[in-house]
Amino acid sequence: MTGTWNTLTERRRTLAECAFGALSTLDEITAAKRSRGTGERQVGFGDIYAYVNEPGRPMNARLSEALEADAGLREDLLRLLTKTAGYRCPRSAAAGTKVLESRQGQGFIIRLRPSRAEPSQVYVVIELLDPAAETPKALFIAEHRDGLLKHALPEARGGMVQLLAETESDLVRALRNPGSEVFLR
Repeated sequence: MTGTWNTLTERRRTLAECAFGALSTLDEITAAKRSRGTGERQVGFGDIYAYVNEPGRPMNARLSEALEADAGLREDLLRLLTKTAGYRCPRSAAAGTKVLESRQGQGFIIRLRPSRAEPSQVYVVIELLDPAAETPKALFIAEHRDGLLKHALPEARGGMVQLLAETESDLVRALRNPGSEVFLR
């Protein structure tokens, strides 16, 4: 399958969801077999699928540890995001020491605007360039060294999603990092 989630027909999306469901079931069976010796179920594809598809679902300690320990599982997570995210902004081509105040991906722009009322806060403004496009529910930021950050998004208004974050927060730091990759799903 090529392309992004938004370019798929409803039928192909349904087929993809069925395939992910089947892979998740196989993953659960394999994890159950591996856990017989330890008594604890292993983290697998089903866990990352649930994490990616449920906007408000936080990353628990078991998933975080498994992603840190298993490069294949991390690659599966990034591949899942790459294939299913409606919007993506790859790492900046000039990923040097420059700090970013805006990012542009296919179909969206993210701007960081300092709050006038509170200097320690920043507005994260996500502008969707096609107001008819599907509105994302979660923001994912993948960083090479610091892992993955997820933030649930509020409803878009007039093609804009706006968040208020602390200037020193992980979210703002990751968005300013030119070496990070952004996914809106």
